[in-house]
Amino acid sequence: VQLLMSYPLGVAESIATVILIGFSMDYCLHLAGAYIASKKATRQERTRESLTEMGVSVTAGALTTVFSAVFLFGTVLTFFQKFAFIIIFTIGGSWLWSTVFFSSFCMVFGPEGDFGEWLYILGQRKAEENGKEAAEVAEIPDAERGPAEA
Repeated sequence: VQLLMSYPLGVAESIATVILIGFSMDYCLHLAGAYIASKKATRQERTRESLTEMGVSVTAGALTTVFSAVFLFGTVLTFFQKFAFIIIFTIGGSWLWSTVFFSSFCMVFGPEGDFGEWLYILGQRKAEENGKEAAEVAEIPDAERGPAEA
């Protein structure tokens, strides 16, 4: 804020910036959720579907937030003018990051298939644990097993 608008960064601006941290993550989280929920097979298809399904809502949310912040520039209090600048700068950067950079990152490095699925990972671990228990029981001779194990 100080560099671009030549305003000093005070307590009120710091509080406004902390509030906007949630805004800066919101769009990426929405697109990531749509990407993970996609049933498509490849990264490119999943990214395309997430942008088609959630990208419209993310863009509409960004535009309405920016348009509402524009009216703060007409206020008399300097705090609201600073807050408008911080909102517009944060929302613009967040939208650009989520739709361009994050989506590109998903197309190249995003999970495919069951990779990264917690239920799949936990299911595999449970199966491995059950497999070990079954193998351990199979190794115990019948003479050493109790009546319930035989």
